Amino acid sequence: LIQNEKSQRIINYFATSLAGSNSVEEILWDIAESCISEIGLEDAVVYMLDSEKKMLVQRAAYGENKAKERMIVNPISIPIGQGIVGSVAAEMKPIVVDDLASDSRYIVDDQIRRSELAVPIIYENRVIGVIDSEHTKASFFTDYHVKIFEAIASLAANKIMRIISQERTEKSELKYRSIFESIQDVYAEVDFETGKILEISPSIEPFSGFTRQEVIGQNLKSFYAPPGPPQTLSEALASKGKVNDFEVTLLDKGGFQRTVSWTASLVRDEDNKPTKIVGTMRDITERKQVEKALKESVHIKTNFVSNVSHELRTPMASILGFAGTILRDKDMPDDTKMDFVRIINEEAQRLTRLIENVLNISRMEAGTINYKLRSTQLEGIISEVIDSQIVLAQKKGVTLVSHVGKDLPAVMAAPDAISQMAVNLISNAIKFTESSGTAEVSLNAEKENLVFEVRDNGLGIPEADLSKIFDKFYRVEREKREDEGTGIGLSIVKEIVDKHNAKLEVESEVGKGTLFRILIPIMG
Repeated sequence: LIQNEKSQRIINYFATSLAGSNSVEEILWDIAESCISEIGLEDAVVYMLDSEKKMLVQRAAYGENKAKERMIVNPISIPIGQGIVGSVAAEMKPIVVDDLASDSRYIVDDQIRRSELAVPIIYENRVIGVIDSEHTKASFFTDYHVKIFEAIASLAANKIMRIISQERTEKSELKYRSIFESIQDVYAEVDFETGKILEISPSIEPFSGFTRQEVIGQNLKSFYAPPGPPQTLSEALASKGKVNDFEVTLLDKGGFQRTVSWTASLVRDEDNKPTKIVGTMRDITERKQVEKALKESVHIKTNFVSNVSHELRTPMASILGFAGTILRDKDMPDDTKMDFVRIINEEAQRLTRLIENVLNISRMEAGTINYKLRSTQLEGIISEVIDSQIVLAQKKGVTLVSHVGKDLPAVMAAPDAISQMAVNLISNAIKFTESSGTAEVSLNAEKENLVFEVRDNGLGIPEADLSKIFDKFYRVEREKREDEGTGIGLSIVKEIVDKHNAKLEVESEVGKGTLFRILIPIMG
């Protein structure tokens, strides 16, 4: 009766002690300490199973020669099936040894003792550890000790596994939370019936400008860019149950449109009824812009090849046609022959300029153009270019007006490049000015710059095209008009201006004309 009362008191003490433990280590050390303080044992050791290594590892040990500060310096490891402790784990039942001297399984650790008790810690029919105690007296351990150890092991097993399960859950939650908070794609859960956003990752804020709190509870449809997609995410999922790279356009907090790609699946309940949408969306706005630019680039370059072919054929046909006529007609009057030769010369110059432009574009893309800048007077260069364009203006019926200053300050420039720049701008002004129109060219000094201007009262450039006219191969599309050109002249002008540390300005109005202004720094 006394032993039963004592056993009950000890078990109650262990139950209370273990209930307050918050970690596996606390439980194990409480067992080892309490076995000595409450039961009056000389030694108590708790082993836990390392299932991967199939070893029992010493985790808590109290006794005369064992740890005093809840720390084991060199923990003992016992393979399952070896020694008394290993045999208990293998057999899954307590072992009491009255005389260790006669038991070959006995493993000596710090000192030789006479008797031993080992009890398995079992949870759901598998061993997770062993409680072990040795004593200097033979036949010390009785059924009383066995029952108390079994009760302690049972209490400990449940508590240990609850803590392990809790730790695993916390680690899993921490891992999920870490992924959830650091993921760059936006994770979202949406109620299938209402379309309300149930959950969304914090990555929504850098993506859209909205905070997570601002988005949760809102209807997904309210973020669609008007007039909304032809098919919503819910509609796409209703038939297939899963979508990959489903594209929709959403509005961010600033009102800007963003193209997103959804990868999502439909979650159903036990009755196979759809309950919510779970998936991730990725901002592909930049990718779509790149794809669009690539398509435009391919289109522009295809047109460029076509335009260059046309531009080459036209002067070549004139040259061959007039040269052939001169060769065939031996009696052609000298005046007519000179007219034909003049036309051949003009077309040859046009062909030369075109080829030079194409070569310059190639050199620009290869980065091999070397502009040799030197002190240069520009009025002579600009005047020569104007003289060379008078015939083209007369042929078109355009009045070419010149205002070139005298004795202008020198600038650092590459003469050939300046000449090419002027040719491109003046010939463009003539080309895009209707008959009886005017093109004006001026060069004057203003403060710290030489200002070169080419103005016309021609077709003008649409505002939407102004930011693109200096791009390689870009041509302004005009209704009911096919202008000659390759779309490379202005890109070469921009390259030359940049290499001269100059400034390029353009003003234009459709139907009223265009002004190109270049400011070239005067030498100090």
